[in-house]
Amino acid sequence: MTQMSIARVHYFDRQFLRTEDFVDEQNYHLAMRRRHNIGHHTWGIVSGLDLVLDDDARPAVAEGLAIDGYGRELILPERSRLGVAAFDERDTDELDVWLLYDRVGSEPTPPGYLPPGQAEGSFYRWRETPLLRLDQINVSASYRQPPSVPEGDLDFDPSRVPIDEVSQDWPVFIGRVRRQQSADSTIYTVDNTGRPYAGLIGSAVVAPGEGRGRMEIGGEGSNDTGFAVYLPDREEPALSIDQDGNLDIRGAMGIEGSLEVHEGALELGVPSKSDRQTPRPWSIYRALIDARTGQEELRIEMGAGANDVVIGTWSAEDESFVPCLTVSANGDVTIHGDLEVLGKIHEQGEELQVSRRFSSDAEQILLSNFVSGVSASNVLLDGAPRLVAPTEKPVAATDPLDAAVRELAANPVQLRAFASLLQAEGDLGKRLCQVLEDGAQGLR
Repeated sequence: MTQMSIARVHYFDRQFLRTEDFVDEQNYHLAMRRRHNIGHHTWGIVSGLDLVLDDDARPAVAEGLAIDGYGRELILPERSRLGVAAFDERDTDELDVWLLYDRVGSEPTPPGYLPPGQAEGSFYRWRETPLLRLDQINVSASYRQPPSVPEGDLDFDPSRVPIDEVSQDWPVFIGRVRRQQSADSTIYTVDNTGRPYAGLIGSAVVAPGEGRGRMEIGGEGSNDTGFAVYLPDREEPALSIDQDGNLDIRGAMGIEGSLEVHEGALELGVPSKSDRQTPRPWSIYRALIDARTGQEELRIEMGAGANDVVIGTWSAEDESFVPCLTVSANGDVTIHGDLEVLGKIHEQGEELQVSRRFSSDAEQILLSNFVSGVSASNVLLDGAPRLVAPTEKPVAATDPLDAAVRELAANPVQLRAFASLLQAEGDLGKRLCQVLEDGAQGLR
């Protein structure tokens, strides 16, 4: 067969056929099928052939099919047990399992069919039964480049005449089996990692029927496309990867797990006008606000109802999530901690300038000034930080305490600030409430 050219037997009436003619006919179909196996596919395991443990915990290889690098089919029709004596023969507790092409003569020639001069005992059929081989582990070996294959054959292509000789093997890696011995028992384990599987060679996979959805691998589409998936009756790919590795998805995408971006950025596409009024709960997206000016927003849209967007951190001590900022769907904003403002606070059209904080001494003197009327605190208040709101005219008063009370009555912002200070000083607030209550009773 190694000398065979691509030629078929030509049959005609009254032709005298010899043994060579039938051999050539068989070799032609054999070679073309093997060319297909390695021309349209890559070699490897097609199905089955898993390393397993039998009921008695002995290792075996399940039935299955593989194609070797010469295009020969390796069909194991039933489960085959491994010869565990190979562990002792090779003095190791780890063995690699390989499957090789083999054929043996079978079925003796029926009586009366032997040609003159041929001895008894010749066989009538070739039986192609693969051979299981157990070898010591070669950590430097590549399972896609078996060490026993000649280097010139590692890129064997279908233009060459396929090999049929058993002596030229191409082992297919099945897995690894290990033995663990003790005084009382022997335990076997199997490892099915690293197995080479058969693949498909082609630029596109096209679905049958109408619409013809397809998958392209650097094929008939754009020259920049490295991989693309087309849905039926669609001109643009639903998913594509260009030659630079950029991924493009058209349509909604669901991720059941975490999304990680390494050394890149998460970019949001340009919004369309039609999406401006479309609800998109639990999404982060760009929205076009004004088509005339091109004004856009980056939105974080939560679902309607009793829902929150919460920013926080994980507490290893409490083993729980600790919120820092909560935004509710009804518009409430809750800050779980201190708020430091570096800038301005705007409230109902009024601008509040936040200056440096009160010192603890200044806060104490400020409170004492309102309660006890100590006029000396007015000196400290002049240099103390405060919330300043624009007023038409400053309040004029001869008594500092009276002026402070009038200012609080006229300015709700400072009144709330004063109330917050009183709340921080619990005893002082209670005393002030008591004084106010006693004064009200005296008036009655």
